[in-house]
Amino acid sequence: MVAERRSFPLEVFGIDPGATRQTTSGGMPSAADTQESIRKAFQRNAGLEADDLLISTLDGSVTVKGAVKSWAERDEAIAAAWAAPGVTSVHDDLTIVY
Repeated sequence: MVAERRSFPLEVFGIDPGATRQTTSGGMPSAADTQESIRKAFQRNAGLEADDLLISTLDGSVTVKGAVKSWAERDEAIAAAWAAPGVTSVHDDLTIVY
């Protein structure tokens, strides 16, 4: 038995048939964009007191410096740094202060 191939209008899948595919040639985000993305992630994270954390970036490499109050805060800060677009490595220069 051969399965019948059915076609559906694009609108069924939530696709605008009049839309065109757009691509950007941006490549890697700038260091400032990466820092801002990480800073916003820190602010959204209620479990992280990130006011005193410093972020530096260079060619996709991020360094997070400062003091956190627990291993959980450290893990959240590192995860937020990794989640930013264009990040290729994260250097943990955090100190845990109990």
